[in-house]
Amino acid sequence: MAERHTGHTQIDCEARDTGSAAARRLRRAGLIPAVVYGGKGESVAVAVESASLNKALAAHTGPVLEATLPGGDKARLLVREVFRYPLDGRIWHVDFQRVLAGQTIRSDVSVALDDESVIIKKGLIPSWSLTHVHIEAAPDALPEALHISALELEFGSHVTAGDIPMPAGVKLLTAPDTLVLSVVAPRVEAEPVAEPAAQAPEEEAAETPDEGN
Repeated sequence: MAERHTGHTQIDCEARDTGSAAARRLRRAGLIPAVVYGGKGESVAVAVESASLNKALAAHTGPVLEATLPGGDKARLLVREVFRYPLDGRIWHVDFQRVLAGQTIRSDVSVALDDESVIIKKGLIPSWSLTHVHIEAAPDALPEALHISALELEFGSHVTAGDIPMPAGVKLLTAPDTLVLSVVAPRVEAEPVAEPAAQAPEEEAAETPDEGN
């Protein structure tokens, strides 16, 4: 299971051996295996202290981490994906992307419906056709989510990608006329028609007495 996340703080990355056995040893020692790729450098296998990484991801103060790489090089890293154990949510791997000055990032970003209770109270529901849109922005401008307001939505309303407000510095790459959601009435399941009760079989006619009795 993977998730996209944001955070902003300083982390230190150390070199690590690759392979499943090496990764298990790192995790037992409180380190998280990770990989750094992109930019003008080659992919590097690194390890990050678990406590520092969790603190960085919990900060939510920006999408870019300031990092020290093996050898002492400084880098700005975008957290591309965080992989977690499905049962307890612990992190088991992270993908970082190097960020260069002046570089823009293309990414899929989730779309959220604010004030959804407004249409729910009208007896309506949103029908989603698209839950993420493709955008481009500078790393520091990447939003964690884009937001649609339900305040003006009525039955039959349609929201396209082009209707979603874009924050400053964010460019929509999804076709603007792509349908994102519609406002519809809940589907009412037809009640099953009760079958007529089976009629009891008619009683057999009483036997006619034998003549002559």
